[in-house]
Amino acid sequence: MNYSAKKTASTLLSAAALSASMSVAPAVAQDWTGFYGGTQLQYFFAIEGATNRDGEGVTAGLHAGYRHQYMEFVLGAEIESNFFSFGMNGGNRFENYTAPKLKVGYANGPALVSGIIGLGYYGTNFGQMRGGIFGASVEYMVKDNWSVGVEALYHDIADHGSPFAFNPNPRGIAGTVGFKTSYNF
Repeated sequence: MNYSAKKTASTLLSAAALSASMSVAPAVAQDWTGFYGGTQLQYFFAIEGATNRDGEGVTAGLHAGYRHQYMEFVLGAEIESNFFSFGMNGGNRFENYTAPKLKVGYANGPALVSGIIGLGYYGTNFGQMRGGIFGASVEYMVKDNWSVGVEALYHDIADHGSPFAFNPNPRGIAGTVGFKTSYNF
């Protein structure tokens, strides 16, 4: 190979390497720190408990919270309130629930996966019930400050006892699976 051919080959290889390195985009760093708020739509299903009160229905509500990110770890607090009305066995009705929650998560670019623990306060036509909550969520930053996510929660409802319900004889057990959209300030 003569000098001109070597120089041309070297230039082509350098250009190809530069082009390849430019076409591989680095992961976009997302900072999840700050206040956020939004709406959610959930499917709530009560599982038959000690009082034979079960039911199911769709809930809609609002949520707001604050998160702080340190490296890839995210810690936050959120409160959500949901409004609905659906029947349970015996003619009783669930009417709403409010849940203050703590979230611990791992951020990977625009994705955030979190574990959740909290308390649930449930309004019914026969009085206030409360219980413990735990679950998980996955969120994804889709555009600018907007994120969407899914969340699944287990509710251990203790009725009028301790708000820290996780007890061996719950009044009822329920679950929620839902979709959230949030604006991150």
